[in-house]
Amino acid sequence: MTGLLETQRHQCEVRTLIRARREPSRGEEWVRGYLRDPKVAGRRAALIRDIKGQLDKGSTGKEGSWL
Repeated sequence: MTGLLETQRHQCEVRTLIRARREPSRGEEWVRGYLRDPKVAGRRAALIRDIKGQLDKGSTGKEGSWL
């Protein structure tokens, strides 16, 4: 995957996880489980860092938004 595509994929994944935290059918525990999955291990640190950073900036996970 090229650098730009990987960046876009990562940002989309972060936004999806931010939205999932607020969904009644998923929630914060679901997001924690997702982040613990061995398939996510290589991206886990970056996801956690960027989820926290986006939340700190007030992101709601709106599609296409990166603060």
